Amino acid sequence: MKTGFLKRMMVLAMVLLMALTCVSHAESAATDTQRLDTYYSLAISYINREDFDKAMEYLDACLEYCDETSNPDLCADIHLKKGCVHTMTGDSGNAVKELDEAIRIKDTLSEAWLVKTQVYSDEGKLPEAIESLEKYIEMTGDTGMYETLSQLYQQNGDAEKAFEAYNKYAEGSSDNEIEVGYRKGVYKMGVGMYEEAVEDFKPCLEDETYGVSAAYNLGVCQMNLGDYGSALAAFNQCAEAGGDYDGIHYNLGVCNMTLGNYTEAIGAFTASIDGESYKEDAIYNRAVCHMSAGSYVDAIADFTSYIDARAAAAQPEVAEGEEEAEPVNTVDVANYYRGVCYLSNGDYAEAAADFTRCIEGDVAADDSLFNRGLSYLQGGEFESAKEDFNACIKSGNSADEARFYRAYAYRYLGENENAIKDLTECIKNEYNLSQSYYQRAQVYNDMGDSDHYVEDLEASLNF
Repeated sequence: MKTGFLKRMMVLAMVLLMALTCVSHAESAATDTQRLDTYYSLAISYINREDFDKAMEYLDACLEYCDETSNPDLCADIHLKKGCVHTMTGDSGNAVKELDEAIRIKDTLSEAWLVKTQVYSDEGKLPEAIESLEKYIEMTGDTGMYETLSQLYQQNGDAEKAFEAYNKYAEGSSDNEIEVGYRKGVYKMGVGMYEEAVEDFKPCLEDETYGVSAAYNLGVCQMNLGDYGSALAAFNQCAEAGGDYDGIHYNLGVCNMTLGNYTEAIGAFTASIDGESYKEDAIYNRAVCHMSAGSYVDAIADFTSYIDARAAAAQPEVAEGEEEAEPVNTVDVANYYRGVCYLSNGDYAEAAADFTRCIEGDVAADDSLFNRGLSYLQGGEFESAKEDFNACIKSGNSADEARFYRAYAYRYLGENENAIKDLTECIKNEYNLSQSYYQRAQVYNDMGDSDHYVEDLEASLNF
């Protein structure tokens, strides 16, 4: 907001220079007029150079040759310029004093109200900023400033007034109904009024000027509403019409992924990786799609790229001669999912390593502990598996499932009695009864107990 106001002020200074110095020539003696014009011109030059001390020096000098009686217009303008300088140097108290003085001398000086808006906005005095800007709009009829007024109301927590002000801005900016509707839609989308924005964008879809961008924005709103099917249609319409917005491929990927269209999603995320600014997220989501489609090798490659990129970006730069800092821990859910892919692909040591990272980094720690137990079990590290399942049972984390798989570890370790105890507890708790009876039968068979072996085999058929 500050930058926008200052640009307006600089333009204003140049316009007033030409207009008001002509007045001073007409009303002053030639020598004094020339000196006043010189001081004024120097003040404006130093403002443009951002040498505000010099600018203020020459503005003060102007007032020695000009007062509100001899030339009220120019006197008011000089106080306005002093207010501008104080604003740009952050001296809000003196800025307001000078601007109030300018308004006292010339109550039609609308620009002073605009600069007061800037001052109050910089101070966070939003009600005062709103009041000043409303006064400026009232005096000038500048409907373009309703957009800024809307922003001030929004910052002040008055959504209704903000919406009302933006409507005035949109309606005053054009006679074209489609353009007005499009601008209203953009505003509503920006403040999270997605359902209302959808209704504004729909009539714009076939418009030659706004149709493509309306389709893109419509898709964004529908995504935020969770309507991924409609969003997908909108993004496709945008793409087919030549829309090349940064993020369109990424959004197509998200919609297709959410709808379970993994092949299409992978293609869209690949296009995003190749040409958009969402590369890191696109790689992650493509990995999820590969994993969901059962392409574990491709998923592992993408998760690894994502993990490596995050790690590289997080490491602090080390100047020459300095010691390297401790690596930043960047473990996140991607490590967990990569572990799942390793486990599913039979890469048990790599899976256990990723689950260990997650446990140590407190990322899906309970699930990681259980899955590490599975990784150890599948990899033949039965003691390690037993320890992880022990911890799961102790904490109540998937306790029956952990008992079921701990029974495997006991069996492979020759601890058949303990395996029987675990499977019996699973049966008591009605956990996966068919498999629990079946596995207990195998343990009884290992023990040479044919009666219980047959009994449990028969029981397994009941479920």
